[in-house]
Amino acid sequence: MWRKLFLKIMEAIVVHDFYFVQKRDVIGLLGLSSIHKCTIAIRMLAYDAIAHYVNKDCRLNESIALECLKRFVKAIQACFESNYLKQPTLVDVKKQMKINKKRRFPSMFASIDYMHSSWTICPLTWQGQFQDKNKTIGIILETIVNQSL
Repeated sequence: MWRKLFLKIMEAIVVHDFYFVQKRDVIGLLGLSSIHKCTIAIRMLAYDAIAHYVNKDCRLNESIALECLKRFVKAIQACFESNYLKQPTLVDVKKQMKINKKRRFPSMFASIDYMHSSWTICPLTWQGQFQDKNKTIGIILETIVNQSL
């Protein structure tokens, strides 16, 4: 991830959730920095890592790692959903259809892209719902993508 993008995300999250601000504990020692907390959450998401492994790498308690992840995901949704996860308007659809017509795809709005991802920390009660024919536990992540992403 580019440093500039990471810092933009981190700054938005710090403004949204006070949990990500670096604070002093009861005896005056500095706690985890905002960078550290965001890095932990991104690492868990990017590498499909469970809190136990992040504990070894970052020397951090599992419960804190999980709390960082939960709050990070909620903050991302709250801060960026309106700009990046919105439904297309009629103007957006017409503009994209015109672009696709020029590209010789006259009735296509966008492409559906997907990827299979194994889910190593799937809760035991959900495992039956997320098994494929090979008994592998995973999920399919889908997105609709157009030329402007």
